[in-house]
Amino acid sequence: MTRGKLALLTAAVLFLFTTDLYGAIESVPNALSDLRIPFVANQGQMAPDIAFSARTMAGTVVVKTDGTVRILMPDSLGNASGAAVELSASTNGLEPVGKDLSPTRVSLFLGDDPAAWRTRLTTYRSVSLGQVSERISMELKALGTSVEQVF
Repeated sequence: MTRGKLALLTAAVLFLFTTDLYGAIESVPNALSDLRIPFVANQGQMAPDIAFSARTMAGTVVVKTDGTVRILMPDSLGNASGAAVELSASTNGLEPVGKDLSPTRVSLFLGDDPAAWRTRLTTYRSVSLGQVSERISMELKALGTSVEQVF
């Protein structure tokens, strides 16, 4: 086989491979957007006014004990200290409750002190905020790239 034919064959194989690879890479965010993310219950690892949190690709979802829901958007370095979006402004009197216990457990090993580490933290598939109006209750589900509000 001449060098010209070998180069043409190599180029054709690389073109076909990268086309398939590009399609596979392009479909990854779509597949991850429907991924269910569990809410982690606060068992002393977060500030006392936080009841639950979930880390999605869009940011960290924080449900406070008063029912306020916030998404902390990542900054340019990926830290959850960027802009905050409040999803429900007037939720006074609502008490968030973990719903549908998840088999997933989360462990946090932050810092050098093993006494501060948290292992096998309880997670839930959703968080109920209770009744937001007469006969209307609100539930949150965290997905790969969003938060679903179910009424």
